[in-house]
Amino acid sequence: MVWIRLRAPRASIERPRAVVVTGASSGIGRASALKLARSGFHVFAGVRKEEDGEALEEVALVGRLTPLFIDVTDPGLMAS
Repeated sequence: MVWIRLRAPRASIERPRAVVVTGASSGIGRASALKLARSGFHVFAGVRKEEDGEALEEVALVGRLTPLFIDVTDPGLMAS
């Protein structure tokens, strides 16, 4: 079996990009959000708890990640 290491695309100053990552509280969503932020993207990271958002902001580059508090089990939040 051959493993290929994929690189995240790069955002440039001339062409800044923004992405939305859901499930950024943990696992692959968290890893993806951090990798994209390091690659120059502005990441809007969907997290379930305020603590998760704060933890992401601590390890991400300043100004590259904005946590979005999303709870899909809250009907009121989903309606807005």
